[in-house]
Amino acid sequence: MFRIAQNRIPRAAALGAGLCLLFASACDVEPEPIAPDAERSTDRASDSPDDAPESLTQALRAACEREPALDGLGFPCAPALGFAGDLGAAVFPISSAAWNPPKAPKLQGPYEPNEALEAGERLAEGALVGPEDVAVDELGRIYGGVEDGRIVRLDGDRLETFAITGGRPLGMVFAPDGRLLVAVADVGLVAVTPAGEVSVLADAFAGEPIQFADGVDVTADGIVYFTDASSRFSIDEFTLDFLDARPYGSLYRYDLATGDLSLVADELFFPNGVALSPDESYLVFPETPRYRVRRLWLEGERAGQLETLIDNLPGFPDGISPAAAGGFWVALVNPRNQLVDFAHPKPWLKNLIAALPDFLQPAPERYGFALRVDGRGAVVENLQDPDGTVISGVTTVRDTGDALLFGSLDEPYIGRLAR
Repeated sequence: MFRIAQNRIPRAAALGAGLCLLFASACDVEPEPIAPDAERSTDRASDSPDDAPESLTQALRAACEREPALDGLGFPCAPALGFAGDLGAAVFPISSAAWNPPKAPKLQGPYEPNEALEAGERLAEGALVGPEDVAVDELGRIYGGVEDGRIVRLDGDRLETFAITGGRPLGMVFAPDGRLLVAVADVGLVAVTPAGEVSVLADAFAGEPIQFADGVDVTADGIVYFTDASSRFSIDEFTLDFLDARPYGSLYRYDLATGDLSLVADELFFPNGVALSPDESYLVFPETPRYRVRRLWLEGERAGQLETLIDNLPGFPDGISPAAAGGFWVALVNPRNQLVDFAHPKPWLKNLIAALPDFLQPAPERYGFALRVDGRGAVVENLQDPDGTVISGVTTVRDTGDALLFGSLDEPYIGRLAR
């Protein structure tokens, strides 16, 4: 999950100034203590002292000497200290904020490891890549938005191209009028007719592009709620958003009848999926890098209030969707990463992690994980595949009543678990 493609970061050169500030160990600067959820910007005027690291090799060596604990957290200390070549200039793609995450919960009690997902199966394995979300129509056909920008449709054993979006399709849901609504990164909110014709409903707000449309849900009377996960970072840079630790996300409302688009909430931490409650009195959405799910009340005395439904999850919450038995399914795409939690209070370290080349990036862990939570935020069901042998990297759970369907960002199948 934390593999960062450096050739996809166009801002890297522009953000390379101020090495002393970005790499505090070179200046003997300790990050100051902060309260949980507080943000402290490291953006200041550029000043590069003579002892600031000029190369990533120097930066890595200095980091490992300063923080010996890094060697046991997946940080590339041994390769860095023994690396004879030059990793290139110390150019940092982010100037992150500090955050003190809560201590990760142990995998026990409601999070007790189990092998429930290993009883699942893989659909269309090898015929698609990265069905990040899935939807099911009235005929039982399964739709998935895949890595190459297509929306594919699985009808029995037959897989076909349903539509081409022009971006990266993520969240999707069927509207009351039969169209498939899709949040498409690099495009916006789109609608697809039953014939596969694509139209863009919303791609900008107040003159600014909606570049990372991510989650979407719709009311019975055609009011669409969708998220823009990050106004600063694109889908190819989403891990930079996690490390940067600033609220660049927004939630929008779109009226299918009138075409009106309005902002519901902003300054959110990577709002990912979104789901309405059964009575549509509130909606919920994960803030992925904050390990929590938020609830926004839409009706009643609490209308407009934003609160936390469940906090300090044991993994990164991605998609969220209604559960047939009540509550919501929360997809945990990866377990918590010790190195990232360790680095969050240390902006200099996060900036360095973001600058590492691909081959030194911490490898993502294969793990299948999904939780069902009720309307009070209590965990009532826990499904896991600890080795990711059958189902891994879950980004969505779609509950059809007789089965659960699982999407992922880069796995070559749609997962299915009979109920």
